[in-house]
Amino acid sequence: MHLIGSTNMIDAAPAVPVYFSGQEKIDGQLVDGACRDFNLIFDPLRFEANVQLATRKNFDTDCTGFYILEGRASLEGQVAQRGDFVFMGEHAAKIETGIDFKCLAVTIKPL
Repeated sequence: MHLIGSTNMIDAAPAVPVYFSGQEKIDGQLVDGACRDFNLIFDPLRFEANVQLATRKNFDTDCTGFYILEGRASLEGQVAQRGDFVFMGEHAAKIETGIDFKCLAVTIKPL
């Protein structure tokens, strides 16, 4: 997808987080047909936020939540799969993931 602003264009590749100000008007232009996007919108005066691609090897359970791109995750007896978003809650729980696990890990912290 091309994200087109008044002064620049961002090429948004699959599973690669991009950042831009919510104050700028952005239009999206599809490149190769339909896609699914994941948006994190927050007030930068009140919160610090980050989205990063994670696999089983570098997944940090100290995140706020995660969106599953590939594979599955098991959290306290519940199974989440591709397309699911899992909120971690107030306390870290043991998460089991498969070898093919890939997600967008989201961290949100108040300032």
